[in-house]
Parts: sequence; C-alpha cells; structure tokens
Amino acid sequence: MRRTEDIDIFLSPEKVNLQKALASLMDIFQDEELTKLNYSDFEEYPIIRYGIPQGFYIDLITKFEDALSREDVEPYVKWREIEGVKIPVPNIDILIKMKEKASRFRERDKIDLIYLQRLRNLSS
Repeated sequence: MRRTEDIDIFLSPEKVNLQKALASLMDIFQDEELTKLNYSDFEEYPIIRYGIPQGFYIDLITKFEDALSREDVEPYVKWREIEGVKIPVPNIDILIKMKEKASRFRERDKIDLIYLQRLRNLSS
C-alpha cells in the first residue's frame, strides 16, 4: 500500500467556476504561482498539476484523457461529511475507469488498478 501523492479535483470548465477554484486555492495556500494560471491554460490543458508549497500535488481536471469530464464522474459520487465538511468521493467503478486510462502512461497507476479491481471483487 502506498500513500497518495496527489488529489484529483474535477472542475466544470466554465470560466467563472475556474476563477472561483483558483481563488479558493489562493485563499488556502497564499501562493503567487497561482496568479500565473488563467482560463486559456485550462482550455489548452485538460489536467493542470499544481504543486503546493508543502510539497503535495493537486491535479485540476476539466477533462480526463478525452474520456471523463466532471459531468461524467458526478453520477458516481457519494458525498461524505467529515468534521462538518462535505466531500465528494467517487465510487470504485469510476476510480477503476480513471486508472484504466491513466495506467497507459504511469506504472504506479497499473499497480493501483490491480488493487482497485481486487477490492471491487472482494466487495461483490
């Protein structure tokens, strides 16, 4: 088992929504690097990786591998409340679908895919 190295956040690609997301990240991290991102970056790149000053990564995703958008993922999300904060959590089927796409490029995603498939088989 390995700890996660990043957080994936699916965003609707509308300009106002992306501006709100960047403003929220700025409120949290106070990182001037965020001011360098703009709407055209999200049009050009469907995934933007932001490295927070503490050394962790946040992937801002408007489209995943030309296959999954926020709208595609949303039906597979359950909302969990942790310490009064609602957090969207995708179910295992959509996680597997995402890892199937990502595992074409990254070796660690191939390993994650195997574990997710085993976990799904155990729970069925």
